Amino acid sequence: MVNNTIKQLRKQAGLTQEEVAKRARTPRAYISQIENGLRSPSDSLAEDILIKGIGLNYAQAKKITDQWKLQKVGMPQELQLIAETEFVTIPILCSIPCGEPEEVYDETDGYISLPGSKVPKDHRIFAVTADGLSMLEENIAPGDIIICDPDAKVKDGDMAIVKVEDGFTLKSVYFKDGYVKLEPANKGFKPIETSKLQIVAKVIYILKQC
Repeated sequence: MVNNTIKQLRKQAGLTQEEVAKRARTPRAYISQIENGLRSPSDSLAEDILIKGIGLNYAQAKKITDQWKLQKVGMPQELQLIAETEFVTIPILCSIPCGEPEEVYDETDGYISLPGSKVPKDHRIFAVTADGLSMLEENIAPGDIIICDPDAKVKDGDMAIVKVEDGFTLKSVYFKDGYVKLEPANKGFKPIETSKLQIVAKVIYILKQC
């Protein structure tokens, strides 16, 4: 984690907290709080501490901060090992119901960074936050970040965000003769069958938050 990394690098460089703080133009108390896990620095402050404070070069600092970005979005260890050094920042647009369809508001609720190799080029990738329990058996829980691709083709059985008459929801999509079946992944919820819907985006990745 960020606190252990900064502490280890500072000691390896033979520097005191006071010296790092002076070089990075940051209060010594703040460096102490970071090293003890009481605060988490912003990306820009982390770079200042690593480059100006500890003396790493830009490439070394960027490799470390990129790993922190992966950790902050909950990227699994296997993806951390193969992640690129270049990242793509995408918006988190809203919370998406995973139960009964509801209206949602299209507004940006933050941003996350993903390895460029995991983001299809020229696609309008965005993220939403899961809200509801109907997809628990697909390992989607409230608060998880759902990465969506509106330019990807949704095939039979794919998970997708869809709009029906009552609003938006996230379900597995099955194409039937004359209608579409939206299947939950929780026995406590009933499927939705409709001939009137709009497929908004295919779910391409799930970032677990708990």
